[in-house]
Amino acid sequence: MRPALIAIKRERMATGAVPFFRATAPLFFFRLREELAPPRPAPLEQLGRWLEGDASAAQDRLSWCAGDVHLENFGAYRANDGEERFGLNDFDDALVAPLEVDVLRLLASCLVAARSRGGLTGAETGALARRTFEVYARGLGSSPRPDPGAEEVEKGPVRDLLLGATEKSREDFLDKRAPIGKSGKRAFVSSDRYRLLEGPERANVLEAFSKALTTLGERADPQPGFYKVLDVAARTAGLGSLGVGRYAVLVEGKAAHVAQRETTVIKADEKHKPSGSHGNVLLELKEAKPASLARRAVPSSRTFADEAERVMDGQTALRGEAAHHLGRTTLAGTPYYLRRLSHREDRIDLESMGAQASVLASIVDAEARALASAHLRSRQRLGLGPLAVPGAPEREAWLLLAARLAGKVEADYLSFTFPSS
Repeated sequence: MRPALIAIKRERMATGAVPFFRATAPLFFFRLREELAPPRPAPLEQLGRWLEGDASAAQDRLSWCAGDVHLENFGAYRANDGEERFGLNDFDDALVAPLEVDVLRLLASCLVAARSRGGLTGAETGALARRTFEVYARGLGSSPRPDPGAEEVEKGPVRDLLLGATEKSREDFLDKRAPIGKSGKRAFVSSDRYRLLEGPERANVLEAFSKALTTLGERADPQPGFYKVLDVAARTAGLGSLGVGRYAVLVEGKAAHVAQRETTVIKADEKHKPSGSHGNVLLELKEAKPASLARRAVPSSRTFADEAERVMDGQTALRGEAAHHLGRTTLAGTPYYLRRLSHREDRIDLESMGAQASVLASIVDAEARALASAHLRSRQRLGLGPLAVPGAPEREAWLLLAARLAGKVEADYLSFTFPSS
């Protein structure tokens, strides 16, 4: 991790408890282990034993978990059927674990956001967390189903997000990242988000990309020349993953095919972009680091070739489908996974959406349902029996634990930002 990125990350973490929470998943799980040290309430015994290494514990609630669940790690994405759907959008910390791992982190995120962003009272915050848990529990009692589209979501910020993602222009998306130059071809421009590559680093990235393509199988696009590389650049993005190795790869996509179909000659004085850029696609190679929860050993029911394969398997299980262009490779001996950066993806952003009680209620309702569906789908993919729906004693114990964890987040944030003498 470059020192400059460490400084940027710390600056962003200091702006509020919500960004601090987003950037400190390993610390959250350290606090969770502290809270579950013996003696502990009976409803938390199974999770506590599992975290201590007992592989026989919590078997009726094992599923793939996203690992780093929080309110802003959900969003719109384009499914393989072409529909815009709402669900989890970050799988870097995915692993097989008791579902409480995700539920507790979602509840704590809800509590932190309601207090620090929404200004809700303690009672209002607790009611929102309880509502979140009730929606999740109801979803867990149903059958596995795909993530919802816009028509399946109530009017509000989540539906607006889905409709906005549908309307976003691919060309505008690409123009902001790799504008068309005088040659009529797209290329990255040096900025605070993109660093141009040259020499050995560029060659190594191109080699890693070529290796990733060999792992795509049925996830590859069949169009000849689709993966022809036009440009590559180092990419800076995210908060929790800020500083992780990321490389953007601009490929031909369907541009050549589109150009062949065009029969209208565009005059030089007309204000149109050259047709050779239409259909270009942006992909990303992202470093796969160990899951936050697994920084301290936990039981493992699956063996993976490397961390990139774990991320890929987790995404596929939680979404219920293998995304197009999803692959893996290594770069300088470090595992990376390949994915598409799409103009149709957009995440929940509390800063722009607001965090009033009504907005938060709409968001957490959609997220709780999406999380329950993801857990059901992934449990099914693991070939295990039905998930156990938490009863009343467990719900109360989990809610109180989430409240204590949210308090720890606030305390840690204040310690982090406390001025030195």
